[in-house]
This record gives sequence, C-alpha cells and structure tokens, in this order.
Amino acid sequence: AGVWNLTATATDAAGNTSAASEIRSFTIDTTAPAAPVIDTVYDGTGPITGNLSSGQITDEARPVISGTREANTAIRLYDNGTLLAEIPADNSNSWRYTPDASLATGNHVITVIAVDAAGNASPVSDSVNFVVDTTPPLTPVITSVSDDQAPGLGTIANGQNTNDPTPTFSGTAEAGATITLYENGTVIGTTTAQPDGAWSVATSTLASGTHVITAVATDAAGNSSPNSTAFTLTVDTTAPQTPILTSVVDDVAGGVTGNLANGQITNDNRPTLNGTAEAGSVISIYDGNTLLGVTSANAGGAWSFTPTTGLNDGTRTLTVTATDPAGNVSPATSGFTIVVDTLAPTVPLITSIVDDVPNNTGAIGNGQSTNDTQPTLNGTAEANSAVSIFDNGALVATVNANASGNWSWTPTSALGQGSHAYSVSAADAAGNVSAASPSTTIIVDTIAPGAPGNLVINATGNRVTGTAEAGSTVTITSETGVVLGTATADGTGSFTATLTPAQTNGQPLLAFAQDKAGNTGIAAGFTAPDTRVPEAPIITNVVDDVGIYTGAIANGQVTNDAQPTLNGTAQAGATVSIYNNGALLGTTTANASGNWSFTPTGNLTEGSHAFTATATNAN
Repeated sequence: AGVWNLTATATDAAGNTSAASEIRSFTIDTTAPAAPVIDTVYDGTGPITGNLSSGQITDEARPVISGTREANTAIRLYDNGTLLAEIPADNSNSWRYTPDASLATGNHVITVIAVDAAGNASPVSDSVNFVVDTTPPLTPVITSVSDDQAPGLGTIANGQNTNDPTPTFSGTAEAGATITLYENGTVIGTTTAQPDGAWSVATSTLASGTHVITAVATDAAGNSSPNSTAFTLTVDTTAPQTPILTSVVDDVAGGVTGNLANGQITNDNRPTLNGTAEAGSVISIYDGNTLLGVTSANAGGAWSFTPTTGLNDGTRTLTVTATDPAGNVSPATSGFTIVVDTLAPTVPLITSIVDDVPNNTGAIGNGQSTNDTQPTLNGTAEANSAVSIFDNGALVATVNANASGNWSWTPTSALGQGSHAYSVSAADAAGNVSAASPSTTIIVDTIAPGAPGNLVINATGNRVTGTAEAGSTVTITSETGVVLGTATADGTGSFTATLTPAQTNGQPLLAFAQDKAGNTGIAAGFTAPDTRVPEAPIITNVVDDVGIYTGAIANGQVTNDAQPTLNGTAQAGATVSIYNNGALLGTTTANASGNWSFTPTGNLTEGSHAFTATATNAN
C-alpha cells in the first residue's frame, strides 16, 4: 500500500538501455473504509411526521434516509438485502437518499455500505427497519355518547340536547388506532383504541349551542380513515325557570275536596298536583328529599301529577323541579305543605239521652220510653270532630265536639211517636269518618193511658184490683191527692194495689195510670167500703101525683094514688129498703147527698099502708 511512481526503460538484445519513460504515479489502497451510519429515516407525509424509530410503521412510502460516511466514499443502500440505490461519493461526510419510487407496503430492513475509490467496501452498517403501511384504517364508529353531568346521566341520542359540555364519545375502530374527534376541523378530543378496538374519550369543553362531531381513526403509520358518521348534539347549560305549582287537589269524599290551601289537612293521600313549567321539561315532584315521581310538561307548559303510591300520614312538604331536555334542573318551587290524615277517628259514643219533661226525668235507658219529644243527647268523640247524628239511619243533625271531646244535641222540633234508634259517627278535620256508634233506642210516647177500669176494692178496704194499660203504674189516691197505694199493670193489664191505710169509711177514691213514658191518664173514681153502721133513714114525704089532689100525703091521710112516691134521706150510697106493713116492698140507693126516692113498681092494694125504711151501707 502507498503511493507508487513508476518509469520504464527498454533494453535490447545487445544490452542497450533506453531512456526512462515518463513517471507514472498511483496509490495502492487495500484498506476498507469505515462502516457508514444510518442516522435518520424521516417521514414527511400524513399526520404523523418526523424521524422514524427502528421498527416503526409509517405511511411514508418515500422516506428520506440519511446518515454519515467516510468522505469520498460512495454509499450503496440495500432494502431487505437488495441494492436499492447507490449514492455517489463526495468530499462530505453525510449522505441522503429519497427513493425515486414508492416503497412497497410491508417491512423494510435498510442497510448501507461505503465503497472508497479503490473499491474497498466497508462493513455493513447497522440496519434500520420500518414498515410501510399506506392502507387507511376502517372508518371508526361512534356507538354512544354519554352525559355524566347530573341529573341527566346516561346516553345522549343523536340530535339530543345535553347539559354536559364535555360529553364522552365511545365507539369502535382499528386496534391501536388514534381516534381524533373533530368539530369543523378543530380537534376536540383524542384517544387510542384498545386491543379489542374499543375507544372512549371526553371532548374538550364545548360552548353552548349545536355541535356536529365526527371521529377519524389514524393508524400507527399515520394513515387516516374517512370521517365517521356525524353525531349532532346541542349543549345547553342554562337551567329552566322555576316551575309553578298552581294547585293541589283533593278528590276524596269527606272533609275538604277541591283545591287545598297551603298547610291544610286532607284525607287524600294521593292528591293531584297541577302546574306550569318550560314546555317539554320533565317535572320531578318531591316529598321533602324523596322523589315521588315524574311527569312531563306539555307543549303549552301545563303538567299534572298524581302519586301512584299513597303518601304517609303526617306533614308532607311538596316541591317541584323542572329538567329541560339537556338535563338542566331548575330551582325548586317553594314548599307546599299538606297534612295527610287517613286515620278514621275513634268511634264516638252516646253517653246519655236525657228527658227533662215530667213525670219521668233524667237519663233514658236504652229501649226505654219517654214523653219528651225533644230529649237531649250527650256523648263523647274525637276533640273538635264533626259528629253526625242519625235517627233510624237518617241524618238529622251535625254538631261539633269541643276541645275536650264532649258534644250535646237537642232536636229543634218534636220527635214523632214511636221508636228512635240513635247512632253517631265522627268526621275529623281531614274528612275521615269513623264507624258508627252502637245505637241507643228510645220510644217517644206522649199519649196518656186511659183511666183504669174494673175497679174493685175489697171489704176490708186495703186492696184494689182492676185493669189498666199494660206496664203502666197505677196510683190510688184520696180525693185530696194523698197517695194510698201503687201497682204495676202486668202484661194483660191487670193490677192489684195495696192501700195504706185501709179505706173503710166509704171515702171517694181516685185511680189513675202513668205509662212508661211518664204520661198520666185521667183518673177513675170509686168508693171505699163503709164498715160503719148507717143511721136510720128518714121518710121525709110520700107524694101523690094522681088525680086532683096531688102533693105530699100527710101521715094517715087517704090517697087515690096506688103508686105514691116515697122520698127520704139516708147515708150516702146506702141501700134503702122500703117496707109496707112490715113486708119488703123494694129498695133504692141514696145518692151522694144522701137523698133517695122510691116508687112501687106495682099498685098498692086498697087499705091502710104503714111504710118503714132501713139503710144498709155499700159494704
């Protein structure tokens, strides 16, 4: 090796040597140049540009390959062992190559060697490999868009409103592809598809309004897919106005029906709420913090809601919110309070029915008679409840129990004769009605019984028998009203009364009956036996009423009247026996004044007639 300067001479056969030739110089070089280096493989195409790392995939089919070499060496570039190009030598230490034609799709292992002017070849450089991929990935698919902004959580339909300014897009694409979300050419989100192709990414914050969003998949080589089908959504983060609760309606009979006032008691545990709100908004009805249910405002903004399950008894505070299609929630309405009471009051009681009409006054027993056509009913019930009073099943009055639960009622008009079965029920302020009380029956009777009859007093004057209205009380009195005895007529009307003291002087007596209702009938008079010996009767005159000479006949006088009338006096009520010449002629009875009169029923015979009289008292 080294520089060689050569000349030549010619020597003929005779041994003569010519002059030397011109000097010819050359260098002998048998030393191979150093191995060149591949510094970079540059991708300048598509969304992914820059220097490729060894093994990288690229969509660049004509990458720029560059490196360093020994000056004045030519570079031979090999692709998968096949000479791809030869780069002439120059005096620089760098080299650069861009393929004239696109490289084939697939793996490319690039190596280079340097060849010096002597033709010495360097060792092969370290290889650089990359994969050319110019096939775009499949178009990605947006499978769902979700809203995670309360309260409208869940899937957003294409074209729907949302209150989530950063909704999450999910879909499928080529495994490992970079997914880029675009809106009008602006990137609003990127992510990488998982090995199974699934991807999910939240957008950057979107302004209020309508957004048309597409997804593009870019593979590792930088090839981009066509745009996905556009997904349209409208971001709305403005809450609707507070809805208006216009009425809460009770439609359960009893108590208040119709519109309830704030704070009112109701027996309707499923009242209907009505109101207005933003058209199309979802109306949420709350009892305190508990959601009762939802309904929707119609195109005119009107809404109505009835709970499907009854509210619990007690104070219920109802509020309403409106949620627009984007999921924005309005402020809640002011609380509307109702007091739900579905518990019927305890059964009220009739504690007494009072008769204040003589003769039987005071409490009337169940089934008892009374002569009071306006008796007073008293009882107890739930405090301040409305007590309904029924007579034989018909409502006749309603009164209010006081704060202590007591109530009282007197009919304003006279009750009819007969049986009156009273019962009561109580209605509380909510309109709940109790069960009916047990009935209490009274019998109104204002008809006085008749006078006792068939009165018989025994000879000793201490017992009176007779008949009167069955069940009535018979009272025996003197003429002056002194009670001598009482008895109760049995079921057949018969009675026996014992008199104290015994009446044996022929006194006038009275008997009257009082029925169970206290009505007193007219009295019947009768006379006590008279056990006294009566005084002798007196014949005061004998009267002739026949012929010319009439009038009193003097003792011993002659008369033409064969049936003269004898008059006299005796003990009142006594039986007067008239004798003619000692023979009984007939009898008569002295009246209450003691006067008596007798006329023979047949003609007296001609002759003298001596009249006498005796008296026998009634007993």
